[in-house]
Amino acid sequence: ERSLQSSANDGPPTTAMLRNIPNKFTQASLLEEIDAEGFSNTYDFFYLPMDVRNKANVGYAFVNFLDSSVMTRFIDHFEGYQFKKYNSQKIATVSPAHVQ
Repeated sequence: ERSLQSSANDGPPTTAMLRNIPNKFTQASLLEEIDAEGFSNTYDFFYLPMDVRNKANVGYAFVNFLDSSVMTRFIDHFEGYQFKKYNSQKIATVSPAHVQ
């Protein structure tokens, strides 16, 4: 028997996990920085978990790109990236998400 898999799991990965995000970033401000770095209109899903008690993000986000080659470019660009907004010293790390 063959198990059913969603078509989202077929093919190369398209979802990246961005880590070490400065906690002051909101969804809007992080998307603004991602777009300003040349990734506007290249993704169809974005999730930045928030700690509602502290009103801050938890330091990581998921971005799903329309094409795996764009995800590869995103990883290359944001790996080792120092965020411009909020004058943070945090250095980003990026990898394909475990769950696509």
